Amino acid sequence: MDSVFIVSRAAIPFLKKGDHPTIINFTSNAGWNAGGPGAGMYGTSKAGVHTITRALAKDLAEYGIRVNAVSPGTIDTDFHKQIKSTKPEVFASWANNIMLGRLGQPEDVASVVSFLAGEGASFMTAETVQIGGGQALGI
Repeated sequence: MDSVFIVSRAAIPFLKKGDHPTIINFTSNAGWNAGGPGAGMYGTSKAGVHTITRALAKDLAEYGIRVNAVSPGTIDTDFHKQIKSTKPEVFASWANNIMLGRLGQPEDVASVVSFLAGEGASFMTAETVQIGGGQALGI
């Protein structure tokens, strides 16, 4: 979470001068559910990103700077490379806990980030968008 604060603080003077400035933070479903076994500190730090997103949105609204976050669920990236190679059956089973029946792809996250950065989201601030195919509901 420190990096979110440090980078935001450095960017704010430039954002104040920009056209349609926005900050988009990255958090995780772990910020909502405290993460899996052994990932409590990761989940705690991601919950902090939810809060700093809302706090920055409050503080920066007067400058027209929007602040939002994306909260990906299980996305098929190199982040899961070790478990994918050592326990492929466990990795494959994760899709069973996702309402849409599949893991997310990087493009699923990128399209939401693109939307948040664009004019179509000009009235969105202080929001955290979950991108998890319904995973957060815990089926």
